[in-house]
Amino acid sequence: MKKTSIFVGLLGLLSLASCGSKSGHQDVPVYDLDAATKAPRIEKLKVGDVRFTALDTVSNAMFGERATIEGIIGDTLILRDYGDGIDRLLLFNLPNGKLLGEINHMGQGPGEYTWLDNVYIDRNAQEVVLNTPYPVAHRYTLSDSLVTTYRHNMPITKQLTKGSLEKGINFYEENEDGFIIRQANGDFIQTDSIVVNDYTLGYLSGQLVNFGDEGAITMVDTLYVLKPGRLEKAAILNRGGKTITPEIEKELKGMPIDDRREKQGEYINLLGTLIPEGNLVMVAFSYGADEAIYMDFFRKDDGELLTHIPMHWGEDEDTKGMAVEYEGSTLYVRPMFAQDGRWYAIVPESQVPGADTDSNAAIISFTLTE
Repeated sequence: MKKTSIFVGLLGLLSLASCGSKSGHQDVPVYDLDAATKAPRIEKLKVGDVRFTALDTVSNAMFGERATIEGIIGDTLILRDYGDGIDRLLLFNLPNGKLLGEINHMGQGPGEYTWLDNVYIDRNAQEVVLNTPYPVAHRYTLSDSLVTTYRHNMPITKQLTKGSLEKGINFYEENEDGFIIRQANGDFIQTDSIVVNDYTLGYLSGQLVNFGDEGAITMVDTLYVLKPGRLEKAAILNRGGKTITPEIEKELKGMPIDDRREKQGEYINLLGTLIPEGNLVMVAFSYGADEAIYMDFFRKDDGELLTHIPMHWGEDEDTKGMAVEYEGSTLYVRPMFAQDGRWYAIVPESQVPGADTDSNAAIISFTLTE
């Protein structure tokens, strides 16, 4: 097992982040979130090959806005439905939307869990691995048969695990000097670790995230991909000085909640969603006293802003989401999953054309090109 120790001073990180594209010699792309907040709605990307599937969710598969797309194996769509005492996987046939079944094992017995830390998809084996908030994970077939249970000694802390079965699973562990990323393979056996000193990862000042099928981490304005035993700088998320540092986060924690929310609105806050697909990267973030959410697509290679969509959760069509035309209707969606060149979004019941009692949601997918 390799162990790499890295000293990361905050001043060094701030210096690195501030150089951005101004130096003209930055060795990674700069995604300029600060400039994007000042821009009008921008849509340079073309939506194509739209596919729409109403989901058969009238019975026990009814789910709400907290449902997320976890993966697609062949023609099987895997959704996670959680909240209000529910944490389960729902499986649908993607071409026709029929409910195939569910994987739901909340409890205290063998193969069960209280809630899920993360869901890992094994496309080759056509199985899923359910990691729990305890040092145990369960592998299930899509027909809901328990294959095996992994019992491991990885740390269980405030940061959820990130990564994939193929590229490695990353566990966060805080210590008095900074933090450690313990890296495990698909069998939950530790293979590497990365030690970062002089930096404490909070919820706002730094995040452990997924970046495609790799784990990644944000510290100040820098995005690092977690390679075996090392950090690899991948991009600069320039926020023009409006970045929450560990010191600022500590200050925010000591404020009354209303004051904290107002103060936090002065900073550009990453929302933990960075999705690379082809030569695009989608970044979700919020900014401003009204907590406006932005969904921006950048060209992965050079950081050019290709789509900038402000979303204020109101009725204004210009702030609802990405506009997708389907059978004479304009649907406003928020793509949160990408695979094999396609982007996917859950369409809520209010936007399902001709929705009836057989469906309370749908899946829409499409391609995005310049």
